[in-house]
Amino acid sequence: MSSGSSMEDTEIDTNTKLFVGDIFPKADAQTLLHRFRSCGKVKSIEIRSSRDLIKNSFSNATVVYEKREDAIRALSDLNGAEVMGNPIRISWYQPDPKKRYIEGANVIIRNLDRNILQSQLYVTIEKAGHIVSCKIARDSNGNSLGYAYVSFESAKAADFFIKMLDGTIVGPKKISIVKHVRKSERPHLNEPHQFRNCYVKNFGPDVTDEGLKSVFKQFGTITSAVVMKDGNISKKFGFVCFENPSSAEAAVREMNGKLFNGRRLYVGRAMRRAERFRYLTETQRQIDSFKQSDKSTVFISHFEESVNEEMLKNHFARFGKIERVTIVRDRRGVFRGFGFIQFSSQSEAARALELCGKPLNSKPLYVALKQTKEEENLMKRQLSLQLQQSIITQNMPILFGPFPWLAQRTSTNYCIPRYLAPRGI
Repeated sequence: MSSGSSMEDTEIDTNTKLFVGDIFPKADAQTLLHRFRSCGKVKSIEIRSSRDLIKNSFSNATVVYEKREDAIRALSDLNGAEVMGNPIRISWYQPDPKKRYIEGANVIIRNLDRNILQSQLYVTIEKAGHIVSCKIARDSNGNSLGYAYVSFESAKAADFFIKMLDGTIVGPKKISIVKHVRKSERPHLNEPHQFRNCYVKNFGPDVTDEGLKSVFKQFGTITSAVVMKDGNISKKFGFVCFENPSSAEAAVREMNGKLFNGRRLYVGRAMRRAERFRYLTETQRQIDSFKQSDKSTVFISHFEESVNEEMLKNHFARFGKIERVTIVRDRRGVFRGFGFIQFSSQSEAARALELCGKPLNSKPLYVALKQTKEEENLMKRQLSLQLQQSIITQNMPILFGPFPWLAQRTSTNYCIPRYLAPRGI
């Protein structure tokens, strides 16, 4: 057997040549040979180390068998097998990069049990069609992210796979399968504030995937709706993914705060942990800009994105002299769903609380005094601790403030930064 040297891709080689990905970087040709020769006589092995040690620390290799039937056996038996503790990914070698991605032949399996092994997944799903490659997505520590990528030889095979297995039980969970679309080709997602995936929480334990889908189907075509579970027990939150961003935006706009079976839903844009981290830190930075004017500043939320600073200023001008109006946006100009109005005195700010619950362009406003410096410091310490521990979740309350829908004009209300949740983004 030869190793470490490249060879021409003859017709014989491409019929017996396998691509092996996700190889632990310390694995050498002898380590791979020990694993692959169990399926037949190996002609050659060539390992290619990763050039980008930051984005991908794994290596890949090509393995050539003398007989095609041995290569077929390895593709079936060794896909997902562990080499030095890491599951490998095997597919037929394709020398032409343009042919490695077949339009419509790639799918994503969602809601996977995080304890399932890649080899177990491969054995479970290979009955539904010939699989070119199967890979469970993992974090930097090798832990499953709960979804996987599967590639087929044709779009027709992928369609059949979805028809056969979408909605079936794999391990303890019901999986969801959708077609994979390249980022550059995803429609209507060029603007940073657009999204298709909604996070939904605070529904009852009896709500199913179909029940969740039936609630949101009025807003447009749904590609997947999943209730997250711990075994067979609902976690009372889930995700609804729409085909079009406009449908997702309408769902957030209309369903956030709505009563459903006696429970008030929270519906917002689904965010990754890193995105949530950036959101909270940016929010805190903008709140800090008002720290010198606590007693004369009010917090405003639950207004439409079409409302601008001038409209807010005119709406609140009756209560006194307004020094500054700010609608909070991120660095890309994306609307955050809330803002601040600074009055010239504390008494003017207190009078402005009369508008809490009163409509502006048909939507009832939430108005509260900005927290005192002592309260702010306490919340900043709590937020800092959350950020350091990376406990950034999407379990946010329904609206802004502790219980804004119960707020009364006669009560003194305060906004609390750790309760801020994105609206309409």
